[in-house]
Amino acid sequence: MKSPQPTVISAQRASKRESVWLESLLFALLFCGYPIVSFLPDFITLPDRAASIGFRALCLGLCLLLMAVGWARLKVQVWNLTLMLCFWTAYSARVIYDYLYVGLPGAMDFSDFTAYIYGISLATVLAMMAVRDLRRVRYAPLICVILCATTCILSMIYGVANFQVELTNRLSANDRLNPITLGHTATTLIVCALWYLLRPKGQKVSDETDELDLQQSGFMYLVGRLSSLARVPVMLAAVIIGLYTLGLSASRAPAIALACCLVLFVIWLRGRLVYLAVLTVAVLLTFIQLGFLSQILDLGVNLERVSSYGMLDEDLNLSGGRMDLYLEAWNKFTGSPFFGDSLFLENMLYPHNLILETLMATGLGGGVLLLLILGKALRNYLEQVRSSPIAFWLLLLFTQAFVGAMLSGSIFYDPMMWTTLSLGFGLAHFSRPEAARRRPVEVGSSRSFVGVR
Repeated sequence: MKSPQPTVISAQRASKRESVWLESLLFALLFCGYPIVSFLPDFITLPDRAASIGFRALCLGLCLLLMAVGWARLKVQVWNLTLMLCFWTAYSARVIYDYLYVGLPGAMDFSDFTAYIYGISLATVLAMMAVRDLRRVRYAPLICVILCATTCILSMIYGVANFQVELTNRLSANDRLNPITLGHTATTLIVCALWYLLRPKGQKVSDETDELDLQQSGFMYLVGRLSSLARVPVMLAAVIIGLYTLGLSASRAPAIALACCLVLFVIWLRGRLVYLAVLTVAVLLTFIQLGFLSQILDLGVNLERVSSYGMLDEDLNLSGGRMDLYLEAWNKFTGSPFFGDSLFLENMLYPHNLILETLMATGLGGGVLLLLILGKALRNYLEQVRSSPIAFWLLLLFTQAFVGAMLSGSIFYDPMMWTTLSLGFGLAHFSRPEAARRRPVEVGSSRSFVGVR
């Protein structure tokens, strides 16, 4: 039997590499891409809405492209698709009933609301379920670091000028980027940088790389080689920048999410806890020595609000607290437990808790479906953590997104939650021997920025 021709092998490799770039880029854009886009109207003559619509259109186009490329991987998931689509069908029924049949006033127009649901959230779910293999998002950690670091630096440079101390006691980077989203961007930067610093050494790619591999690796291969020289100082700087931005945002949900991720780091590191402790002390001392903490306080940031779980008046211009929102959502659910009661609370806002919102809007049926989806996604991540460092990275982001969804998330628009949830939910399972053969290796050096391969 003749072996495949070199041109055929080259075409197959190039096609696979393009798919990996598509999936990695789309994941990063969906998870943390909007914050940097929110600065575009500040630098170019562009209406605010045009920037956000253009970004959503780009993401939708990439989602559709990924679904087309990964259609074979998507259509084999009959059970997964059925479960996911049943949840979205139940939610869609509530949307149609409240908006079109009852005519209840909503938080936004019906067209805008459905555009978020189907043009962003559901498209994200289907696209990420088509990934199936963690190696296909191996470049996503690097892209996330670049996007988040750029956003944090822009916020530090330009956002302080828009600081609304009298109103919120925290950073307002621009008119389109709220402090919670900015805080999550900073948390993502910190988590990604720590993952690069603390991940175990993986299997190295042989130094005897042929010319074809060099041509196909291109920019990422070069970055992997160069980054090994600057990995530690660059990632430490990223952690410090992230902490500074998180302090300026003074957001509770991102801070709690970061704390939960640090707990996962402690469990993951096991025998290397001393390294984590030394790294933490070094970062904090550097942070204080550079005067960042005093600068944050001098700007008028109220850091005490981070430890306040109740909703403050300036958050939603309400007199009630977050617990009041939860209680109202729970009362709506218990008043109609089988089919749910409504999309929104009496003040036309959402409960800021994904599970409570699901119960309130879809009843027990939708709540059970969501819990099944969450449980399977978590199980899939946990099963692959030991054999794949990038699985642990995704578990960190999934944890951050889940905490954010439970404290300030919503069904119709939460790209962080739906990106990590649907990717984990659609992961394929491999037997142990096959998993060992598919064990990811790092590109270039074990100390490179490039994720895993």
